[in-house]
Amino acid sequence: GGERAVAAQTAAVVAAPVALVFLLALLWFHSVGIATARQLVAAITDPRLPAQERLNLLQRAHHHWNIGGQEVAEQAQQIAYRLRDGRDPETPQAFLLARDLLKQELERAPNDARLWLFYASLLEQIGDTARAQEAYQKALAASPNKQQFLFAYASFFIITGRLDNAEEVLQRAYELEPSYDEAARNRAAIMLLRGKDKEEAEAFLLAHTGGDEQEASKLFVAALEASGRWEDAARARESALGSSSDAQAYLGAAEAWLRAGNVAKAREVLQRMQTDLPSAAGIATAALQQVDALASSTIKDIDSYQQRNE
Repeated sequence: GGERAVAAQTAAVVAAPVALVFLLALLWFHSVGIATARQLVAAITDPRLPAQERLNLLQRAHHHWNIGGQEVAEQAQQIAYRLRDGRDPETPQAFLLARDLLKQELERAPNDARLWLFYASLLEQIGDTARAQEAYQKALAASPNKQQFLFAYASFFIITGRLDNAEEVLQRAYELEPSYDEAARNRAAIMLLRGKDKEEAEAFLLAHTGGDEQEASKLFVAALEASGRWEDAARARESALGSSSDAQAYLGAAEAWLRAGNVAKAREVLQRMQTDLPSAAGIATAALQQVDALASSTIKDIDSYQQRNE
Protein backbone atom coordinates (compact mmCIF):
# COMPACT_ATOMS: atom_id res chain seq x y z
CA GLY A 1 0.00 0.00 0.00
CA GLY A 2 2.78 2.42 0.97
CA GLU A 3 4.75 1.67 -2.17
CA ARG A 4 1.71 2.27 -4.36
CA ALA A 5 1.07 5.56 -2.61
CA VAL A 6 4.65 6.68 -3.21
CA ALA A 7 4.41 5.59 -6.84
CA ALA A 8 1.18 7.52 -7.28
CA GLN A 9 2.70 10.65 -5.69
CA THR A 10 5.75 10.30 -7.90
CA ALA A 11 3.71 9.95 -11.07
CA ALA A 12 1.48 12.90 -10.19
CA VAL A 13 4.43 15.23 -9.75
CA VAL A 14 6.28 13.83 -12.75
CA ALA A 15 3.37 13.95 -15.18
CA ALA A 16 2.90 17.69 -15.57
CA PRO A 17 6.55 18.75 -16.05
CA VAL A 18 7.21 15.84 -18.41
CA ALA A 19 4.33 17.09 -20.54
CA LEU A 20 6.63 20.00 -21.42
CA VAL A 21 8.72 17.62 -23.51
CA PHE A 22 5.59 16.36 -25.25
CA LEU A 23 4.42 19.91 -25.86
CA LEU A 24 7.80 20.78 -27.33
CA ALA A 25 7.42 17.94 -29.80
CA LEU A 26 3.88 19.00 -30.64
CA LEU A 27 5.05 22.53 -31.27
CA TRP A 28 7.66 21.19 -33.69
CA PHE A 29 5.00 19.19 -35.49
CA HIS A 30 2.75 22.24 -35.79
CA SER A 31 5.48 24.43 -37.29
CA VAL A 32 5.82 27.04 -34.61
CA GLY A 33 9.58 26.77 -35.12
CA ILE A 34 12.35 24.98 -33.27
CA ALA A 35 13.89 28.15 -31.89
CA THR A 36 10.58 29.43 -30.53
CA ALA A 37 9.66 26.07 -29.03
CA ARG A 38 13.01 25.71 -27.30
CA GLN A 39 12.80 29.23 -25.93
CA LEU A 40 9.32 28.68 -24.52
CA VAL A 41 10.22 25.40 -22.86
CA ALA A 42 13.50 26.75 -21.51
CA ALA A 43 11.66 29.72 -20.03
CA ILE A 44 9.37 27.43 -18.10
CA THR A 45 11.87 24.88 -16.90
CA ASP A 46 14.75 27.19 -15.94
CA PRO A 47 14.29 28.02 -12.22
CA ARG A 48 16.76 30.91 -12.50
CA LEU A 49 14.45 32.88 -14.76
CA PRO A 50 12.95 35.95 -13.03
CA ALA A 51 9.22 36.19 -12.60
CA GLN A 52 9.03 39.12 -15.01
CA GLU A 53 10.54 36.98 -17.77
CA ARG A 54 7.98 34.29 -17.07
CA LEU A 55 5.31 36.95 -17.40
CA ASN A 56 6.74 37.84 -20.80
CA LEU A 57 6.24 34.21 -21.76
CA LEU A 58 2.56 34.49 -20.93
CA GLN A 59 2.32 37.58 -23.11
CA ARG A 60 3.94 35.69 -26.00
CA ALA A 61 1.55 32.80 -25.50
CA HIS A 62 -1.35 35.26 -25.67
CA HIS A 63 0.13 36.58 -28.91
CA HIS A 64 0.18 33.06 -30.38
CA TRP A 65 -3.35 32.55 -29.15
CA ASN A 66 -4.54 35.52 -31.21
CA ILE A 67 -2.61 35.03 -34.45
CA GLY A 68 -1.83 31.31 -34.65
CA GLY A 69 -3.80 28.40 -36.00
CA GLN A 70 -6.18 26.66 -33.63
CA GLU A 71 -3.91 23.78 -32.62
CA VAL A 72 -0.84 26.01 -32.34
CA ALA A 73 -2.82 28.43 -30.20
CA GLU A 74 -3.95 25.67 -27.87
CA GLN A 75 -0.40 24.40 -27.44
CA ALA A 76 0.90 27.91 -26.74
CA GLN A 77 -1.79 28.41 -24.13
CA GLN A 78 -1.06 25.07 -22.49
CA ILE A 79 2.65 25.92 -22.31
CA ALA A 80 1.78 29.09 -20.45
CA TYR A 81 -0.28 27.08 -17.99
CA ARG A 82 2.70 24.85 -17.20
CA LEU A 83 4.00 27.74 -15.11
CA ARG A 84 1.53 26.54 -12.52
CA ASP A 85 3.44 23.29 -12.22
CA GLY A 86 6.83 24.89 -11.58
CA ARG A 87 8.52 24.06 -8.30
CA ASP A 88 10.35 27.34 -7.71
CA PRO A 89 8.90 30.07 -5.47
CA GLU A 90 8.58 32.61 -8.31
CA THR A 91 5.88 30.67 -10.14
CA PRO A 92 2.89 31.93 -8.06
CA GLN A 93 4.21 35.48 -8.38
CA ALA A 94 4.35 35.13 -12.16
CA PHE A 95 0.72 34.08 -12.27
CA LEU A 96 -0.37 36.97 -10.09
CA LEU A 97 1.50 39.36 -12.37
CA ALA A 98 -0.14 37.76 -15.40
CA ARG A 99 -3.57 38.06 -13.82
CA ASP A 100 -3.04 41.74 -13.08
CA LEU A 101 -1.68 42.40 -16.56
CA LEU A 102 -4.67 40.77 -18.24
CA LYS A 103 -7.04 42.63 -15.95
CA GLN A 104 -5.45 45.93 -17.00
CA GLU A 105 -5.73 45.00 -20.67
CA LEU A 106 -9.42 44.16 -20.20
CA GLU A 107 -10.04 47.56 -18.68
CA ARG A 108 -8.75 49.06 -21.92
CA ALA A 109 -10.56 46.54 -24.15
CA PRO A 110 -13.65 45.35 -22.25
CA ASN A 111 -15.24 43.78 -25.35
CA ASP A 112 -12.24 41.66 -26.35
CA ALA A 113 -13.81 38.19 -26.23
CA ARG A 114 -10.56 36.27 -26.73
CA LEU A 115 -8.88 38.23 -23.97
CA TRP A 116 -11.76 37.37 -21.62
CA LEU A 117 -11.39 33.71 -22.58
CA PHE A 118 -7.67 33.73 -21.88
CA TYR A 119 -8.27 35.51 -18.57
CA ALA A 120 -10.95 32.95 -17.62
CA SER A 121 -8.63 30.06 -18.40
CA LEU A 122 -5.86 31.63 -16.35
CA LEU A 123 -8.16 32.15 -13.36
CA GLU A 124 -9.35 28.55 -13.69
CA GLN A 125 -5.75 27.30 -13.62
CA ILE A 126 -4.97 29.15 -10.38
CA GLY A 127 -8.15 27.92 -8.73
CA ASP A 128 -10.25 31.12 -8.74
CA THR A 129 -13.32 29.35 -10.11
CA ALA A 130 -15.90 32.00 -9.20
CA ARG A 131 -14.12 34.75 -11.12
CA ALA A 132 -13.24 32.31 -13.89
CA GLN A 133 -16.94 31.63 -14.44
CA GLU A 134 -17.64 35.37 -14.60
CA ALA A 135 -14.87 35.79 -17.16
CA TYR A 136 -16.22 32.92 -19.29
CA GLN A 137 -19.65 34.57 -19.22
CA LYS A 138 -18.15 37.89 -20.36
CA ALA A 139 -16.32 36.12 -23.20
CA LEU A 140 -19.60 34.60 -24.35
CA ALA A 141 -21.44 37.89 -23.95
CA ALA A 142 -18.92 39.49 -26.30
CA SER A 143 -19.01 36.56 -28.75
CA PRO A 144 -22.13 34.46 -28.06
CA ASN A 145 -21.92 32.27 -31.16
CA LYS A 146 -18.29 31.20 -30.87
CA GLN A 147 -18.24 27.42 -30.48
CA GLN A 148 -14.67 27.46 -29.19
CA PHE A 149 -15.81 29.59 -26.23
CA LEU A 150 -18.79 27.35 -25.56
CA PHE A 151 -16.56 24.28 -25.48
CA ALA A 152 -14.12 25.97 -23.10
CA TYR A 153 -17.01 26.94 -20.81
CA ALA A 154 -18.45 23.42 -20.94
CA SER A 155 -15.03 21.96 -20.09
CA PHE A 156 -14.88 24.32 -17.11
CA PHE A 157 -18.18 22.93 -15.83
CA ILE A 158 -17.01 19.35 -16.41
CA ILE A 159 -13.83 19.97 -14.42
CA THR A 160 -15.76 21.59 -11.58
CA GLY A 161 -18.28 18.74 -11.51
CA ARG A 162 -21.34 20.67 -12.72
CA LEU A 163 -22.48 18.28 -15.42
CA ASP A 164 -25.97 19.77 -15.81
CA ASN A 165 -24.43 23.14 -16.66
CA ALA A 166 -21.98 21.49 -19.03
CA GLU A 167 -24.78 19.73 -20.90
CA GLU A 168 -26.72 22.99 -21.19
CA VAL A 169 -23.73 24.80 -22.71
CA LEU A 170 -23.00 21.90 -25.06
CA GLN A 171 -26.60 21.98 -26.26
CA ARG A 172 -26.02 25.60 -27.31
CA ALA A 173 -22.93 24.47 -29.20
CA TYR A 174 -24.88 21.72 -30.94
CA GLU A 175 -27.51 24.18 -32.07
CA LEU A 176 -24.77 26.07 -33.89
CA GLU A 177 -23.16 23.01 -35.54
CA PRO A 178 -24.44 19.52 -34.65
CA SER A 179 -21.65 17.73 -36.52
CA TYR A 180 -18.76 19.35 -34.64
CA ASP A 181 -16.46 16.71 -33.15
CA GLU A 182 -15.52 18.54 -29.96
CA ALA A 183 -19.15 18.80 -28.90
CA ALA A 184 -19.58 15.07 -29.47
CA ARG A 185 -16.42 14.31 -27.49
CA ASN A 186 -17.60 16.37 -24.54
CA ARG A 187 -21.05 14.82 -24.59
CA ALA A 188 -19.45 11.36 -24.51
CA ALA A 189 -17.24 12.50 -21.61
CA ILE A 190 -20.32 13.56 -19.67
CA MET A 191 -21.90 10.17 -20.37
CA LEU A 192 -18.84 8.49 -18.87
CA LEU A 193 -18.82 10.83 -15.86
CA ARG A 194 -22.47 10.01 -15.23
CA GLY A 195 -21.57 6.33 -15.00
CA LYS A 196 -22.89 5.23 -18.38
CA ASP A 197 -21.30 2.15 -19.97
CA LYS A 198 -18.33 2.70 -22.26
CA GLU A 199 -20.22 0.81 -24.94
CA GLU A 200 -23.00 3.39 -24.85
CA ALA A 201 -20.56 6.28 -25.29
CA GLU A 202 -18.77 4.41 -28.09
CA ALA A 203 -22.07 3.77 -29.87
CA PHE A 204 -22.98 7.45 -29.61
CA LEU A 205 -19.67 8.49 -31.16
CA LEU A 206 -19.91 5.88 -33.90
CA ALA A 207 -23.31 7.27 -34.86
CA HIS A 208 -21.90 10.80 -34.73
CA THR A 209 -19.13 9.92 -37.20
CA GLY A 210 -21.45 8.10 -39.56
CA GLY A 211 -19.92 4.72 -38.84
CA ASP A 212 -16.27 5.80 -39.17
CA GLU A 213 -14.72 3.47 -36.58
CA GLN A 214 -11.25 5.05 -36.69
CA GLU A 215 -12.56 8.57 -36.13
CA ALA A 216 -15.01 7.37 -33.48
CA SER A 217 -12.12 5.65 -31.68
CA LYS A 218 -10.10 8.88 -31.59
CA LEU A 219 -13.03 10.80 -30.18
CA PHE A 220 -13.65 8.08 -27.59
CA VAL A 221 -10.05 8.30 -26.33
CA ALA A 222 -10.43 12.07 -26.08
CA ALA A 223 -13.66 11.56 -24.12
CA LEU A 224 -11.91 9.16 -21.73
CA GLU A 225 -9.23 11.76 -21.10
CA ALA A 226 -11.76 14.57 -20.65
CA SER A 227 -13.56 12.45 -18.04
CA GLY A 228 -10.32 11.65 -16.18
CA ARG A 229 -10.19 7.94 -17.10
CA TRP A 230 -6.51 8.07 -17.92
CA GLU A 231 -5.68 4.38 -17.58
CA ASP A 232 -8.41 3.42 -20.05
CA ALA A 233 -7.23 6.18 -22.37
CA ALA A 234 -3.61 5.06 -22.10
CA ARG A 235 -4.50 1.46 -22.94
CA ALA A 236 -6.53 2.60 -25.93
CA ARG A 237 -3.75 4.88 -27.19
CA GLU A 238 -1.08 2.21 -26.80
CA SER A 239 -3.17 -0.50 -28.47
CA ALA A 240 -3.65 1.82 -31.48
CA LEU A 241 0.11 2.26 -32.04
CA GLY A 242 1.31 0.64 -35.23
CA SER A 243 3.42 0.99 -38.35
CA SER A 244 1.52 4.10 -39.45
CA SER A 245 1.73 5.90 -36.09
CA ASP A 246 3.62 9.18 -35.87
CA ALA A 247 5.64 10.58 -32.99
CA GLN A 248 2.66 12.47 -31.64
CA ALA A 249 0.76 9.19 -31.18
CA TYR A 250 3.59 7.69 -29.11
CA LEU A 251 3.99 10.83 -27.03
CA GLY A 252 0.25 10.94 -26.43
CA ALA A 253 0.25 7.34 -25.19
CA ALA A 254 3.23 8.00 -22.92
CA GLU A 255 1.64 11.11 -21.42
CA ALA A 256 -1.61 9.23 -20.82
CA TRP A 257 0.27 6.55 -18.88
CA LEU A 258 2.00 9.22 -16.82
CA ARG A 259 -1.31 10.85 -15.99
CA ALA A 260 -2.61 7.42 -15.04
CA GLY A 261 0.24 7.16 -12.55
CA ASN A 262 2.21 4.44 -14.35
CA VAL A 263 5.73 5.73 -14.98
CA ALA A 264 7.01 2.29 -16.01
CA LYS A 265 4.47 1.98 -18.82
CA ALA A 266 5.26 5.50 -20.01
CA ARG A 267 8.93 4.54 -20.25
CA GLU A 268 8.03 1.41 -22.21
CA VAL A 269 6.14 3.49 -24.78
CA LEU A 270 9.02 5.94 -25.14
CA GLN A 271 11.53 3.11 -25.51
CA ARG A 272 9.33 1.58 -28.18
CA MET A 273 9.22 4.97 -29.90
CA GLN A 274 13.03 5.01 -30.04
CA THR A 275 12.97 1.71 -31.94
CA ASP A 276 9.89 2.21 -34.12
CA LEU A 277 10.60 5.82 -35.13
CA PRO A 278 14.35 6.35 -35.62
CA SER A 279 13.75 9.87 -36.96
CA ALA A 280 12.14 10.87 -33.64
CA ALA A 281 14.54 8.93 -31.40
CA GLY A 282 16.06 12.15 -30.10
CA ILE A 283 12.71 13.42 -28.84
CA ALA A 284 12.00 10.05 -27.19
CA THR A 285 15.43 10.02 -25.53
CA ALA A 286 14.95 13.54 -24.19
CA ALA A 287 11.56 12.59 -22.78
CA LEU A 288 13.00 9.47 -21.13
CA GLN A 289 15.80 11.48 -19.54
CA GLN A 290 13.30 13.98 -18.20
CA VAL A 291 11.14 11.21 -16.78
CA ASP A 292 14.10 9.57 -15.05
CA ALA A 293 15.45 12.83 -13.64
CA LEU A 294 12.10 13.99 -12.32
CA ALA A 295 11.19 10.59 -10.92
CA SER A 296 14.52 10.38 -9.10
CA SER A 297 14.24 13.85 -7.57
CA THR A 298 10.59 13.30 -6.64
CA ILE A 299 11.30 10.00 -4.87
CA LYS A 300 14.04 11.73 -2.87
CA ASP A 301 11.62 14.51 -1.94
CA ILE A 302 8.98 11.98 -0.83
CA ASP A 303 11.55 10.00 1.19
CA SER A 304 12.77 13.19 2.84
CA TYR A 305 9.21 14.23 3.66
CA GLN A 306 8.40 10.82 5.14
CA GLN A 307 11.55 10.84 7.28
CA ARG A 308 10.68 14.28 8.66
CA ASN A 309 7.19 13.11 9.58
CA GLU A 310 7.99 9.70 11.06
